[in-house]
Amino acid sequence: WLKFVSHVSVALGRPGVMPTHAGKRAYLTVFLTFLATACNIGSLSVVTFIYVRTGVLRDNLSGDPEKSFMDECLSHFQEECIAGTEVCAQARVDCLQKLQEQDHLKRLAFVRKTVDEDICDVDNVCQDETEPFAGLCRRNVTQCYSTLELVRLEVPLADDADLFFRDNCDLPETWSGYQSSQRLVYCMWKQLNFGVCTNALADRCPSGSFEGSCCPQAQQEGVVATRRDNYQCSRDPKEGLYCHHYLFENTANQPCTGVTCPNFEWCMQYSDISGTCSGEACKLYYQAVVFLIICVGVTTLCFILDCADIAIMIYRPEDLFPKTAANVLSAFGKALAAGLVVAGGARDFFKELSQNQCYTSDGQVVAELLGGPPVPLGDTSIRIGGMIDGYLISTAVAACCSFILAPLSAYYGGKLIGVPYIKMKGGTFV
Repeated sequence: WLKFVSHVSVALGRPGVMPTHAGKRAYLTVFLTFLATACNIGSLSVVTFIYVRTGVLRDNLSGDPEKSFMDECLSHFQEECIAGTEVCAQARVDCLQKLQEQDHLKRLAFVRKTVDEDICDVDNVCQDETEPFAGLCRRNVTQCYSTLELVRLEVPLADDADLFFRDNCDLPETWSGYQSSQRLVYCMWKQLNFGVCTNALADRCPSGSFEGSCCPQAQQEGVVATRRDNYQCSRDPKEGLYCHHYLFENTANQPCTGVTCPNFEWCMQYSDISGTCSGEACKLYYQAVVFLIICVGVTTLCFILDCADIAIMIYRPEDLFPKTAANVLSAFGKALAAGLVVAGGARDFFKELSQNQCYTSDGQVVAELLGGPPVPLGDTSIRIGGMIDGYLISTAVAACCSFILAPLSAYYGGKLIGVPYIKMKGGTFV
């Protein structure tokens, strides 16, 4: 503390003593310096939070999150569960209780991909392989899918090649040499018993005993179902198969479609059901993510420059150029970050995400936290709300402070009391 006071007293022009008074410029400089730093810290925290939460909102758009959670939770009881002991039954009850306490599993999108779309699609399941093994993987997986479908439908197989694939495709050792061996084993089992549910392999929702195999199913304690499934399989003329949340209804309590609900198309594009990201909402999302990453980097750099500005003011108050450069670069960096959020479409994306209400209540809370509450239809006025606007305001204030500090640093350096380091003498600077 004494060392810090000593450095501050030097910066104030009174080395060796605690400063007892200072002019308005001194107070203004100190206030602007620490306000710029504080606002920049707030901006960095907010933009990082926004980036993380944006990814969290998309965690449940593919796969089967509840099943994955239960598999992980029960992984230590594999032998007991195979034997069907009471230990496994009690462990399942405990895991189900933990599952229901997980907040991230409650943030559900109204429309999402089928459980196998990003898991068992040929390109996705072989994406971790390197050439030439990637091509071999795609060929074997495609042939196995075709053969196992014939086996499931009880269609007679004609030649020895098909017989070989029938006998080997669903065996774990067949896929042990691949990077995604566990996923391949699951996909072959799924294709043999139910049929892999991807838009490349299926053109209609399964029915009968296979009904429900396309969408996430609610995990149960036992054989008797006590929890309702949130999703049911549906088919869109443009996007293909997808999972539709039972709460996604219009005012007549009918499942939403592109005709009956104005937000249906935007939500479908945001979830990227087809995997091609051809819709404007999907493109806007990925564009927003890119600019958020840039903003995190730029804001971090500005924070380092603000810290350097404070260090120069305390330790080297006579260094005019470094302090001025730190203020100017920090000011332009903050202005750039604020401009990127607006020009890059990040602000528009979060406003539209909140407005279109593509999530259940728990997910909508996060969407409104990021983008602000939805505005009434037809209201075109500019409304400020949400953390994205908080980031803009905080960054703009920090930029203004740094811009004001720049000429003061160029004239006085880090000295808060006394004459400037640069003054006029005979019409020239000395």
